[in-house]
Amino acid sequence: MQLFRRIDFLGCFLLAGWVGAALIAVSLKTNSTATDSYKWSDPTIIGLFSASAVLLAIFLLVELKWAAEPVMPFELLNRRTAVSVAINNFSISMAQFALLRGIENLPITTLTIVALIADVGHEHVAIATSLSYVFRTIGQVLGVALSGALAQAILQKELSARITGPDADETIAAIRESSASIRYLSEPLKSIAIASYQKALHAVFLCAVILSVVYLLAGLGIREIDMHKAMVVKPPSDDAEEGQEEDIVGEVSETP
Repeated sequence: MQLFRRIDFLGCFLLAGWVGAALIAVSLKTNSTATDSYKWSDPTIIGLFSASAVLLAIFLLVELKWAAEPVMPFELLNRRTAVSVAINNFSISMAQFALLRGIENLPITTLTIVALIADVGHEHVAIATSLSYVFRTIGQVLGVALSGALAQAILQKELSARITGPDADETIAAIRESSASIRYLSEPLKSIAIASYQKALHAVFLCAVILSVVYLLAGLGIREIDMHKAMVVKPPSDDAEEGQEEDIVGEVSETP
C-alpha cells in the first residue's frame, strides 16, 4: 500500500487532462468544415482552452507542493544538463512524430538519458528518467496533433481559395479527409489538391526543421561527464566497517 501512495496518480491525470483539452480544442478548430465550423471565439473552443489552462495551473501546483514523487520533477530543472535534455527530448520527439520518423533517433534519446543520469547521480536516477519520459511523451503527442492541425489549416485555406462552385464544400471536405480521394478527381481539381497538399506538407517540414535546430542547440548545453568517475561507488571506510562489526557483535551478545 505504501508503494501506491508514492505514485503520482493525480499528477498523471492532470497532465493528461490539460494536454488532452488543448489538443481537442485544436482538433475541433482545424478539422471543422463549412457546415460544421468552429471559430476561435466559439464557446466550446474557449472553454476547452480555459480548462486546459486551469488544469495546467493545478498540475504545476501539485507537482511543486504536494506530490511525494512527482511525475515532472521540477527540482532537477535548476541543472543545466537536465534542462537541456528536457528541451532536447521534447523538440526531437515533436519533430520525429510530425514526420513519422523514429528508429534512427533511438541512439539520440538513449544517449541523452545516459547523460542525464550521469549528471544527477545514483540517488536521482528514477526522477531523471521520469523527467525525460514526460517531456518525450508530451512532445510526441503534440508533434502528431499540431502537425496535423497545421496541415489541415493550410489545406482548408488553400482549397477554399482555389475551389469554388456549388459542390465546393463537399469536394474540399473529401480532399481534407483523405489524400486517397485525389486519384478520383478530374483536372484541374487534381492539380489543385496536389498543390495544396504540397504547401501543407512544406509547412510541416519547415516546422520540423526548426524543431531539429532547437534540438541541436539544446544538445550543446549537455555537460560532458566522465562516466567512470560518475558511476564509481566509494567503498565504506575502515572505521565504518569496524563500527558495523561492533554493532553486529553487540546485537549477537544481547541475544539470549
